Amino acid sequence: MKLGKAEPSCIAAVVFLAVMWTICGRGSAEGELHWQSPKKEQMRVRLIALAAAYPRSSFFANQEVFVAEKQLGEGEWRLVKLVYGYLPYQPPLSEYGLNTRQCTSLVP
Repeated sequence: MKLGKAEPSCIAAVVFLAVMWTICGRGSAEGELHWQSPKKEQMRVRLIALAAAYPRSSFFANQEVFVAEKQLGEGEWRLVKLVYGYLPYQPPLSEYGLNTRQCTSLVP
């Protein structure tokens, strides 16, 4: 099989693509993100009950799911789901005991 000379149009196309790749490069997708960064705020919650406690892992992060009340104002509360994530060497939140009368301030 004989290799022939490359067509000038093929060489021009390859050079054009190489130049465009160099000029444009790999653009980041930051301009396409439509969500905002998460908003962090201090809130006061009261734990009501433990909804789900999955088996503990000695290697991966663990989590517990609680039903809690979030304080909106003086005497105004809303039910929320609170997911507590912890590492294997940290104690779970349920080991501290559930005191339904105590309000806890959570700071991010």
